[in-house]
Amino acid sequence: MFLDSAFRESDTPWYNGIRKTLIPDRLHLSIEQLELEIPVSNPQRSFQLHDHTRTLKKIPRVPIKLFFALPGNEKEKILDLLRQSVNNNPHNVDVALLTYCFFKAWDRPMDFLDLVRTENRNDLEEWYFWVENDLQSVGALKRDTRDYPTSFYIYDRAQLSAVEYKEIADWFLKESEFKAAYHFYYKAKEFETALELLQNISVKEFGELINQRRISKGDKPFDLFGDTSRFASLYQEEIETLRGFSRIRAAETYKQVAVKARQHFDRETIETKYAFGELSEEEYHRLIKQLVERKQ
Repeated sequence: MFLDSAFRESDTPWYNGIRKTLIPDRLHLSIEQLELEIPVSNPQRSFQLHDHTRTLKKIPRVPIKLFFALPGNEKEKILDLLRQSVNNNPHNVDVALLTYCFFKAWDRPMDFLDLVRTENRNDLEEWYFWVENDLQSVGALKRDTRDYPTSFYIYDRAQLSAVEYKEIADWFLKESEFKAAYHFYYKAKEFETALELLQNISVKEFGELINQRRISKGDKPFDLFGDTSRFASLYQEEIETLRGFSRIRAAETYKQVAVKARQHFDRETIETKYAFGELSEEEYHRLIKQLVERKQ
């Protein structure tokens, strides 16, 4: 009951690991409200005692929060028992989840990671990163096994920087996973590289990528063998979008050149840009004038 209250099954059909995710509020609520029955195997279950009113009673249930409120030495005894339980029950995931709950409630989750690494429990190490929402580490583990589809979904859900997305895109490109490489170059805002890749991806492959994106968001995928004109239209829209981003990037680059870094351009560069239509006549004369003034 304690574990069922604290965890839920994540809605990620593409993930093949332990999919339990912790809900902290439920964990804390369970600690406050749940009570434990004495196990049937414990002979003290049938014992009776006299309470403060001298009334004969059976041993009551034990509130779970008493375990979490134990002082230092007693707390370490419980943790040692849990460590031993994980060691002695390698196929019992519930024991591992219970152990994690205790470590988490005492703000010592890294101790759980050390434990599973000591026990060589790769499945639990991966799950630790999963439940701690360290998707970048989960993705790295999936990369080591060359699990390209799951790596795609993991990295797509992770909140990473443009530099980190570019590194992931470079890896997918090296592995000849062109659809995934294009997707992450797009997320990294490497629009020129993304456009070059997309132009070498077929409409059918682009349709497969669209479905991967939809599955990642939890949406129902499209029928690849149904309305192919839809994918062709989306493909053209994406190409035009990338071309637009590239034009904006070029305009922003020119703006930085024209406003902030004019001193780096000589007369030949300015005249070449003017000849190819990259500068208007007004901009050309202004830059030439500034160049002359700087030389003076």
